[in-house]
Amino acid sequence: MDQDIVTSTPVGLRAEKPNKRPHLSDSLDMSQSIEQKVDIIQSNMVTKQDLKDIVQDLISAMVQPLTEKLHQLEAENTLLKDRMTQIEENNQLALNELEQYSRRNCVRIHGLHEAENEDTDKIVLGVAKEMGITLDIKSIERSHRIGPKPLASKVAAKEKSSRSIIVRFVSYRDRLLFIQNRKKLKATKLGKVFINEDLTAANARLAAKARILVKENKLESTWTRDGKVFIRKKDGVVHRIKADGDLLL
Repeated sequence: MDQDIVTSTPVGLRAEKPNKRPHLSDSLDMSQSIEQKVDIIQSNMVTKQDLKDIVQDLISAMVQPLTEKLHQLEAENTLLKDRMTQIEENNQLALNELEQYSRRNCVRIHGLHEAENEDTDKIVLGVAKEMGITLDIKSIERSHRIGPKPLASKVAAKEKSSRSIIVRFVSYRDRLLFIQNRKKLKATKLGKVFINEDLTAANARLAAKARILVKENKLESTWTRDGKVFIRKKDGVVHRIKADGDLLL
């Protein structure tokens, strides 16, 4: 029975696996291995199985370094994406800090009756008088209602339809004095009037989430100071929070 035979010369030599970063010597060894296999094939002294093994070895020798390089690039790409995400988050926090600082002289007053042709500066000075503090028109840089003007019928029908007033004081000290005395409004004839800091949209959302956690009894308390949001945990520890993740501390 005829059968393909092989000489005693070893065949099917397998190429060594290259390191993650192949050197010149590794490339030379691979080249020599490939030349040896080609010589064996040309000698017509191999079986079909030997030929299959040789082809498989050649493919593995060429593909493995590429596969390792691909994995390396994928890992580097993931690392770069993580760094970019962190940079973007840091930039957003920095921009939010700058925007909040630009509002440091501002406050918002909620619950004041709105009338046609009103003078909001005089209304603000009236609120200050009710709190027992002395301010004059020169203390106010600008004031106005926020948002679209409601229909006159709604203003007359419901006090809660009145828009809030935003005030920018000339001096930070006057703004601080206004904020520090706001609790006195409870004992005045103004009714349900509230004074809050003028927060950025991001800080306002963060403060709202903190208040929800307080209602759910997951936090002891929360407050804002100079546009910064603070929380007191159940253990009494106070944290300043800048992002949603800080609420989970």
